[in-house]
Amino acid sequence: MRQRDSENERNDEFRRNQLRLQEEQLRLEQCKTESKGFKLKQYGDAIRNSVSKLTENSPLDFLPFIANFERLFNELSVPADLRVSLIAPYLSDRCRTPINRLQGSDATSYDYVKNYLMEQLRLVLYLRTLSINLTAQFVQIVKHTKVSCVG
Repeated sequence: MRQRDSENERNDEFRRNQLRLQEEQLRLEQCKTESKGFKLKQYGDAIRNSVSKLTENSPLDFLPFIANFERLFNELSVPADLRVSLIAPYLSDRCRTPINRLQGSDATSYDYVKNYLMEQLRLVLYLRTLSINLTAQFVQIVKHTKVSCVG
């Protein structure tokens, strides 16, 4: 009888230990799925096949690029704190360079980064427009000078 009680106690203790281990594994699994790295991997895998890298060709490509990412972020319910990390690998070098200069909360705020890049690209567009206008003016001056010299 004592042997049977002792065996039952050991079996009960074994079951309690198994239950405790299962609970610990469940808790660890929850921590893993809630970690930032795990979420980045999951969202990154979901986004990878839906977008392409931003090209260096035209700053105008940035607007549809951002619109596509925002649509994906909304569809996937991507948390705001992960958005900059998810979009960064797909940015062109021209866009990534200014972002790398940002520090603190500005560097991780998606809205700030998006607006900052739009400001930077507007500057590029302005400089290109200015360059085109100056080139056109130069061409006009050269034509006018030719006509003046000839006539």
